[in-house]
Amino acid sequence: MNPVNERATKTLKRRVYFVGFFSLLWIAGITYRLVDLQVMKTGELLSRAQRQNQRIAEVDAKRGTIFDRNGHELAISRDLESCYGVPTEVADPKGTAKKLSAVFGEPEMRTELMEKLTSGKRFIWIKRKLPAEQVDGIKALNLKGIGFIPESKRFNPKAELASHLLGYVGLDNKGLAGLEYMYDREMRGTPGRVLIEIDARNREFSTTTLTPTRPGQNLVLTIDEVIQYMVENELRDAVARSKARGGTIIIVNPRSGEILAMVNWPTYDPNHFADTPASFRRNRAIEDSYEPGSTFKIIIAAASLQEKTARMSEKFDCQYGSIEVAGHQIHDHKPFGTLSMDQIIEYSSNVGSIKLGLRLGNERLYKYMRAFGLGVSTGIDLPGENPGILRAPKQWSLISIGALCMGQEVSVTPLQVLQLASTIANGGVLVHPHIVRQIVSPDGEGWTTPKVRPPERVVSSDVAGDVRDILTDVVEQGTGIAARMDGFSTAGKTGTAQKIDRHTGRYALGHYVSSFVGFTPVDNPAIAMIVVIDEPEGPYYGGLVAAPIYKICAEKILRYLNVFPERRRTVTPQVVYASLNRGTQIDMAVEGGNLIDMVADSTAPAGVATDPSVTVEPAATRGGPSSDDMPAFPDLRGKTIREVARAMRGMGMSFETKGTGYVVAQNPPAGASLGGVTHCQFILSLDRR
Repeated sequence: MNPVNERATKTLKRRVYFVGFFSLLWIAGITYRLVDLQVMKTGELLSRAQRQNQRIAEVDAKRGTIFDRNGHELAISRDLESCYGVPTEVADPKGTAKKLSAVFGEPEMRTELMEKLTSGKRFIWIKRKLPAEQVDGIKALNLKGIGFIPESKRFNPKAELASHLLGYVGLDNKGLAGLEYMYDREMRGTPGRVLIEIDARNREFSTTTLTPTRPGQNLVLTIDEVIQYMVENELRDAVARSKARGGTIIIVNPRSGEILAMVNWPTYDPNHFADTPASFRRNRAIEDSYEPGSTFKIIIAAASLQEKTARMSEKFDCQYGSIEVAGHQIHDHKPFGTLSMDQIIEYSSNVGSIKLGLRLGNERLYKYMRAFGLGVSTGIDLPGENPGILRAPKQWSLISIGALCMGQEVSVTPLQVLQLASTIANGGVLVHPHIVRQIVSPDGEGWTTPKVRPPERVVSSDVAGDVRDILTDVVEQGTGIAARMDGFSTAGKTGTAQKIDRHTGRYALGHYVSSFVGFTPVDNPAIAMIVVIDEPEGPYYGGLVAAPIYKICAEKILRYLNVFPERRRTVTPQVVYASLNRGTQIDMAVEGGNLIDMVADSTAPAGVATDPSVTVEPAATRGGPSSDDMPAFPDLRGKTIREVARAMRGMGMSFETKGTGYVVAQNPPAGASLGGVTHCQFILSLDRR
């Protein structure tokens, strides 16, 4: 072989070997790299790709619906869109923040949005649960790194209705007040997780549910939407008329303890709760405590009868309105001589009440205060209940029993006083109030009933019946006459309590809480109700301020509930004023251990006569009997107004009274024929002679 050709062949071979070697080396490197990428680093690269192209967000579950007792929706959840951002994908954080804040109508948000968009995080919330117009506005901008996720938002379709009961929910779907807070675990449900996939241009192209949400359970309340609405309107108007700071009305079924309405003023809209002061969002019915005043005398009457330390007809010398307790002179709002036990409560005599309390003694009085629920929470299924203040007897001063018998040195909530009256209405059995009837599964197939404390007997049914009669007299002719209604009997008690200045710890002159608590109809109560008006201007007595509101609300509620009227009764403004003037309760203030007497203004309003007559006209007997064969008219001398009323109802006659106490004269006279008689007159006096 030619040496030249031989060298060329060797050179070619070397080159081929060299190229082949490096080709093999290159192939080996590529293979290694492919194996490294495809096998060794699969997890890492996949995770990086997911971080770049996928986002995982937690989505709130649909919150359970709250219904009233008739299935009307009070709080619901609706689907809205929440705006999120991917800061690492936002090309122009400053411009994006400016455009977003303009859509929101909140220029001050620009700085906050800038901080979020430059945080370097992989996911941030821009703003959650947006209205449709803002969602459309943002989508129209086509901003890089900005997207949307559907979420559920709480909404109260009736706005302010029952707001203090329902409460409100934060942006994180967590209940913050009221039932929303109390039953948050049941209604909140279980949140889910959503996978959001984006393309190379950062456009969302796929949303996948990783973990589905589980909706919360529904609540069915004892509240009646119609009654709640009616009473809210009445309370709003009443507070405006009296120029008061606020007020509370609660209605309950005394047999079952079911709350039919719980109303406070001022109020707020849970859909915009952050726009209202915290004081407006306070549930006064269970959170505010006050001294009960003369509504406390219901306990005095019940305890005295149960312990047999006094009898209904027993007479007490009220010493013409003055009594000394532990060296302190206490005066009544007007001088009374001899009063029977029931008249002590009827006319709200402080002296008489103190005498009843002294017979009971500290320990027995305290026992019944606790038994009727003072100083402990009622157990209602609402958050923030105030148990009130009730000191043990060992902490009482020598004058405490005198103050307590007037409803001082003890604080209560409106709900506690209503529970007290409901116990009497329910034959002496205390039934704890509650507001949730059922907790229902999302599909409506299953339900549970929340536990309620078992009923407790406080006094015998006979004692409760006697107290019921006394409270009926309070409304028939005592301090609560303004609560009397056409067609329905009512039992109740007025209360007027002076407020304590929190800064000085002394009673504040001119600041009162006016109240009335009662139940209707008397013999078979359909409702029990308390009305509390906080610091009314002008007239402040419970009989003048709260009792008329009770009447207005009760008449509307009973008509709505289709409760059949018992009888028709006519009460004139003159009658109301005269009766209040005759027996209005004026509580005394305890200041630094000294009793400050307060005197009632006995001057009637201009143009109003002080004729204390009361007219009762049964609708069923209009026209009256006319036969000459009717039996003789009975002798009712020495009888009380309650006994007269019972006799007249049994005979189907209307009547009028003048004076207070016992019948000393009557027309027709005893033994007269009843033929043609439809109306009778009685003169009463505290002196039977």
